[in-house]
Amino acid sequence: MQKEITELDEKERRREMREKRRKFADILSLSGDPVLAARLCGLQPCECGDILDKKAIRRKVNRYLQNRREIYGTVRSGLERIAFNRCNDAVKLAFFGKDSADIEDLDLSCISAIKRDKDGGVDMKFFDRQRALEVLMQLDEAESSCGSAEEFLAAVTQKNFEESGITEGGGEDEN
Repeated sequence: MQKEITELDEKERRREMREKRRKFADILSLSGDPVLAARLCGLQPCECGDILDKKAIRRKVNRYLQNRREIYGTVRSGLERIAFNRCNDAVKLAFFGKDSADIEDLDLSCISAIKRDKDGGVDMKFFDRQRALEVLMQLDEAESSCGSAEEFLAAVTQKNFEESGITEGGGEDEN
């Protein structure tokens, strides 16, 4: 009977640890801070290195980072359309109305808002191209600083462990 209870306790402890590792991978991939991720999961920061050595955790973080790159790509293409597309179709719509072309064929991606006033005039608000270019530059900086997922994991692990005074051996730094 005692042996069964001990085995059940051990299974429960392993299950809880697996859950903490999954949560750690989730938080790490979003924050880039292994020390913060460890603390939020109820782990000691010195356990991070052991967790990051697990292939399943590294794969999970890699998937998150790949998804983040795909989102960056989608955001980038939208910002590039705002920053670099011509506004000819918007002008055509404003001056010639819906009679000039089929509205569905017009590229109106440069317009943030459009409304017709009671006199029949058209009020258009355009996206800020300068701001779109600034955000594109910030996106470039963020992407280039990440590199590959392995580089990301190595960089955040080293940087955050050094800042928190934790050595690679897992103990507190004696300084």
